[in-house]
Amino acid sequence: MAKGYSLHIGLNEVDPEAEQYDGWAGKLAGPEADAHTMYNIARGLNYECSLLLLGNKATRANFYKEVKNIQAKLQKGDLFLLTFAGHGGQIPDKNGDEMDGLDETWCLYDAQLVDDELYGLLQTFETGIRILIVSDSCFSGDILRKDESDGDPIFGQGRNDKIDLPNVKASVRLLASCQEHETSKEVRGRGLFTSILEETWDEGGFEGNYHDFYDAIVSEMPFNYDQTANHLWGGGEDTDFGDSTPFVV
Repeated sequence: MAKGYSLHIGLNEVDPEAEQYDGWAGKLAGPEADAHTMYNIARGLNYECSLLLLGNKATRANFYKEVKNIQAKLQKGDLFLLTFAGHGGQIPDKNGDEMDGLDETWCLYDAQLVDDELYGLLQTFETGIRILIVSDSCFSGDILRKDESDGDPIFGQGRNDKIDLPNVKASVRLLASCQEHETSKEVRGRGLFTSILEETWDEGGFEGNYHDFYDAIVSEMPFNYDQTANHLWGGGEDTDFGDSTPFVV
């Protein structure tokens, strides 16, 4: 029987002494609570293993260690849920694969994780594995996308597309809090996107597939916040993944 594994990353601040941050702590109110929200969803579905990586524990080394530990346990049909809540960044693209000249990042405690690195990590998973990435961070709409030939999103509608992920054998799906040119907002000490996702999930009462779930989340995002979620998928063909109930193995 297929099993679920999850890793939930949340950072209310980063290390201001880290070289990449140069005195900036980037304090936020909600990411660690948002990580707990996603952790509780996984625990409520009786995942085989669910882990939290919070604050100063959410370093690059610990991220890679925990992902590799989970990867070693995964078998065909298993689901790996990877969630991130914290600052997202943009840095100059060094390999020429970004049309806007910028790579998107996750701001881990001691350094940024570049989208090219996440993409490289995805290439190491085997065929038959399902990977769901949920990112509540600025610029997250492009955190795994390699093929940018499909143009810009329609204002206010976001993206809901299959994308090209060359050399990725696992079936990968992304729910992102915003577009690659947008920032993600906090409301009442929580991430806007995660709060709406939690309400939509309704303690497991949501009925529908990933496409329905995405549409329901977008319908609740206020237009005056200039933030629209993304839903992208690619890698190994797995038509049943998109038709399944969100988060359910």
